[in-house]
Amino acid sequence: MKNASGFWFLFSGGGTGRGAVFPQKHAPETSSRNVPRWIAAVRVLVATALAFACGRTPQIAPGQTGPASYYQTAPGADMSPALERVFGSVHQIEFTADYVTYEFDERSGVTEGDIVVSGFEARADTSFSETVTKAGTATVISRSGNRLTLLTVSHVVHFPDIRFRYYDERPARAVNVADPRRRVASASVRTAERGRLMPRSGPVPFHVRARDDHHDLALLRLDLPSQAEAERFPVLTLATGDARRLSWGSFLYVLGHPRGYPMVTRAIVSSPDWDGRGAFITDGIWNEGMSGGVIVAMRGETGALELVGLARASAAERVIRILPDTTGITPGSPTMRYDGPLFVETGLRAQYGIALPVTMTTITEFLRQHGVTLRRD
Repeated sequence: MKNASGFWFLFSGGGTGRGAVFPQKHAPETSSRNVPRWIAAVRVLVATALAFACGRTPQIAPGQTGPASYYQTAPGADMSPALERVFGSVHQIEFTADYVTYEFDERSGVTEGDIVVSGFEARADTSFSETVTKAGTATVISRSGNRLTLLTVSHVVHFPDIRFRYYDERPARAVNVADPRRRVASASVRTAERGRLMPRSGPVPFHVRARDDHHDLALLRLDLPSQAEAERFPVLTLATGDARRLSWGSFLYVLGHPRGYPMVTRAIVSSPDWDGRGAFITDGIWNEGMSGGVIVAMRGETGALELVGLARASAAERVIRILPDTTGITPGSPTMRYDGPLFVETGLRAQYGIALPVTMTTITEFLRQHGVTLRRD
């Protein structure tokens, strides 16, 4: 585990902070005779104001040994311009899937194994169509002519082939491989899926170029009418960071589009490099739509922002809910007795404040596998 306590930073100017060292400058000695006290006081105030007005460019103290580290407190410098440049490459995305849902009477005894056999639709009592949409964040990482490549997380741009609901008491699930033993109450079969980038200028369709569900990463391809159109989307130019150099308490910026709002928030690192490959935990609070957002840290010796990961998911626990049939029930309806059918649904409830990012080591390997190189300033 990296030990950040040995890194001492010098700030040219004011600022306070635990572990910070401020060099003391000694002016040549002059006589204080015949100088009124109020003038001396003004000199002190002016000197103090100038000290705090100076920039706070971080530097590594001479003679320091060991690897460079990242900031462990909020930077004293104005980071707005740098963050705004990053946000120019970070976009909201939506991914939609169309399903046809077939419902089966319990007495029919339809199992998961039956669903993969041609003709199961005829055994359904009812069927209907539905559309499901996810939202997330993706970042433009390369441009070639009129084609853009974006990086995001896989779970935002993936829906299961079939979603099952069951009559037995075991939790429902969405799977790609059928379990032939389970009796099915309904099966939703995916018929189509599509993605859209959501810039201010209007939606632009994209395609999933590559996906790694195990590491939760995906590349998106977006073809625009012309190169001039593509150049309206800036490419991310951050340097690739080394998440293995993060330490307990390292300060992070997280940029994304939770609930569709462009937002920058902060996170603090815990359990740095717990797997030897740069994995870490943060206290980031992700709302829906932040998944795929970029996580950046500031290098102590240069003050430069570096990409160290992607926002992925919060810790979660599985819950079981009892739901009514909402047919004919509208929001705002008066309180009434309900005697209709009940349905069991399982899902995940987020444990906010415990977030598990995709680390830079994993991202770099994924991009190398697919022949993509991150651009730098």
